[in-house]
Amino acid sequence: MIPEAVRRNPGLCAVCKGTRHLCGQSICPLIFEARKTYEVSVPQGRHLYGPSPPSFFAGEAGYPMVFAGPLVSSGGERPGVGENPAGWLDLDFAQLISIRLSLVRSMKRANIKQNDDRVLGELAQVAMSSKPMDIELTLERAVTPRFSFSFHTPPMGPSGTLERVLYIENPSVPRKVQQIVDDRGVAASMGMVELWDAGVNEVQITNLLTGGLLGRRRTLVPTRWGITVVDDTLSKAVITRIKELSVIDAFRAGYHEALGNRFAVVLLPSSWS
Repeated sequence: MIPEAVRRNPGLCAVCKGTRHLCGQSICPLIFEARKTYEVSVPQGRHLYGPSPPSFFAGEAGYPMVFAGPLVSSGGERPGVGENPAGWLDLDFAQLISIRLSLVRSMKRANIKQNDDRVLGELAQVAMSSKPMDIELTLERAVTPRFSFSFHTPPMGPSGTLERVLYIENPSVPRKVQQIVDDRGVAASMGMVELWDAGVNEVQITNLLTGGLLGRRRTLVPTRWGITVVDDTLSKAVITRIKELSVIDAFRAGYHEALGNRFAVVLLPSSWS
């Protein structure tokens, strides 16, 4: 049911984003409706086996003591798409939400400020893979049947406290990724740009940074922070290169629609300013 405040001012939701309760409701009606509409089956038992997109997640709650661990698909189709935003453009909302909710987050408590190579290596090996890889998780107890819907993050599937992770197959690691991960003399920012230049996408670079596998001082980085750092670092590198290009000779425009969003790009034949 749409609150009266939203009926009078449809733009209220865009301002609130489900966090400020501007419509007067204690629970966002849109998020509540989404939780009811997209129910998916929850894996039973403590042992889970399936492909990881691949993906590694680190939370930020409780910093510097955070929960971190690999994600595994509990049966959804196209596991490689679940953590790859570029692949979402070809999906409708039902497909996207179904894939996202099928991802189980395994969580192990880790201290971000303690550089424990053994813990990082155990948790983040999946971050080095460029393709989905089969893993087996043993949890302390069955997963919690809760799904997270937010205006700030993609839909999140159920979660469980990780006891042990077993990698059924070796990760498919690009040569450049192995080189940068092995070289502790390369600064994280430089490593990100080198990986990007070698064709490694920003999703895997974020996984590597989040998993504590980049830079001189290795440490876990909360996923949301990692996304911001990677986007900022790569954008600055790209802008620097754009400024060195020749000026185009005509106006150019592009337009695209996906998942209710409209994108318009206009290029002007003038110097960067």
